[in-house]
Amino acid sequence: MVANGTTKADSAGDVINYTIDVSNTGNMTLAGVSVTDPSVSNLTLVSGDANNDGKLDLTETWHYTASHTVTQADIDHGGVVTPGLAYSNTASVSTAQGASDSAAASVPIVQDPHVLLDKTATVPGDTADTVGEVISYAISVQNTGNMTLTNPVVTDASVSDLAYVSGDANSDGKIDVGETWHYTASHTVTQADLNAGGTIDNTASVTTTQGATSSDSTHVTVVQPQTSGITIDDNGNFSQLVDPGGDGAGVGDLIQFAFQITNTGTTTLTSMAVSDTLGDIATPGNLQTPVPTTLAGGAGFFDTFNHHLTAADISAHHVVDDITVTALDPSSSVQTSTWHYDFHF
Repeated sequence: MVANGTTKADSAGDVINYTIDVSNTGNMTLAGVSVTDPSVSNLTLVSGDANNDGKLDLTETWHYTASHTVTQADIDHGGVVTPGLAYSNTASVSTAQGASDSAAASVPIVQDPHVLLDKTATVPGDTADTVGEVISYAISVQNTGNMTLTNPVVTDASVSDLAYVSGDANSDGKIDVGETWHYTASHTVTQADLNAGGTIDNTASVTTTQGATSSDSTHVTVVQPQTSGITIDDNGNFSQLVDPGGDGAGVGDLIQFAFQITNTGTTTLTSMAVSDTLGDIATPGNLQTPVPTTLAGGAGFFDTFNHHLTAADISAHHVVDDITVTALDPSSSVQTSTWHYDFHF
């Protein structure tokens, strides 16, 4: 018995063709020749009975053909991946005279469990920029191998609403060869997402009993909200009386006021300037460092300015001054902040 027509079975529908030869190797004519092969339904005698007497004469060889069409069940093998799996077939012959024999042929079965998961994400405006907006995920799981896949498990740790939608045409819970299952999921954008910036990353994975696995990730760009704001304060009470003589506050001694400007927004501020009610900042030399005209989002600037004590200050034993910062945001709106000093000595 010889199998031919295919060297391996790797797809349902492949055809294995068999050639079966029955020879009389004895010394008497054989009658009642019966050839059987339970694995085929088309066993056919094609030649060899030269005198058409239905008897296998001495040295005569009869030739039969048969075939088997590979089924999905042949390849699935009960859902178990088995290295070296083969489709084996045995044909037998018997005669009225008690002569009998059998022969087998095997064709390797190639099992290729394979699955492909694809995931896409959509969000209004193509970026995540608002708390509460929803990122919608579409997940497809396709059987791209040659085995039926059982117990498919799709996971996505970043969502809580993963749901099967469609694809299991015969509702058997198995992903048939070529079948594609569809799932949906979503993520609602949080303030933490926006604060973190970067991207919102999400990975879905699938596993099956046959060991087929696949995963795919999506990356949604986060656009942090554009905010504008500015503050000014005394930077932790760094303001101090400068008393070079060590004799206490006197006319002409100076108070060195410290201040910190902070851009509390995400946008760059321009046309920044500071002023104070006593007019000290406008006096040349009183500012330690010129105030920059621009300040990037989240940036800060530290500086000091001087106030020289007057006789009225000495009598009052304190100096009151308000310092104000102003700047323009990208929409040309004025951002401003004021800090109140009440310095006692």
